[in-house]
Amino acid sequence: QGSVFFFELEFEKCNEKSNHTSENKSINKVISEKINKKVKVLIVDDYEFNQILAGEILKSFGIEFDICDDGEKAVEFALKNNYDAILMDVNMPILNGLKATQILKNTHHLKTPIIALTANAIAGDKEKFLQAGMDDYISKPIEIDILVKVLGKYISINEI
Repeated sequence: QGSVFFFELEFEKCNEKSNHTSENKSINKVISEKINKKVKVLIVDDYEFNQILAGEILKSFGIEFDICDDGEKAVEFALKNNYDAILMDVNMPILNGLKATQILKNTHHLKTPIIALTANAIAGDKEKFLQAGMDDYISKPIEIDILVKVLGKYISINEI
C-alpha cells in the first residue's frame, strides 16, 4: 500500500551569486572546443533518470548518444553502430553489464571502450569490473568532471 509523508523545509535566501553556472558554461565551451571529431556514446542503464542525466551531460558537450535499457540490447546496439565509448550500468535485467561486456569483448572482440557507470562502489568492485573486460569505471551519482575526465581518455577530449 505504501505511505505518504509531508514535510516543510525553511531555507535562508543566499545573497551571494553562485558562479557554478558560469563555471559549467566555461567548462562546456572548453570541452566543446577540444572535441576533435563528432563523438557518439552508448548509454546503457535500466533506470530512466540515469539515462536522462547522462544524456543531458553528453548533450551539453555536443556529444551524440543512443540509449538502451539492458545488456542484451547493448550488445545489439554496439555491434550495429560505431560508438566512441559505451557507458554501461552493471545491474540490469535480462543481461547484466558484466556479461554484456564479456560478450562484446571476448566473443566479438569489440575495441570500443566500455566504462562501468554504476552505483556499485565498495572495495573491490572497480577491480572486478576491469577484470570482466570493462576499460574504466565511474561511480554514481555521476560527477560531471569525473565523467569528462574518464571519457577524455578515450574520445580525444583533452584535460581541462
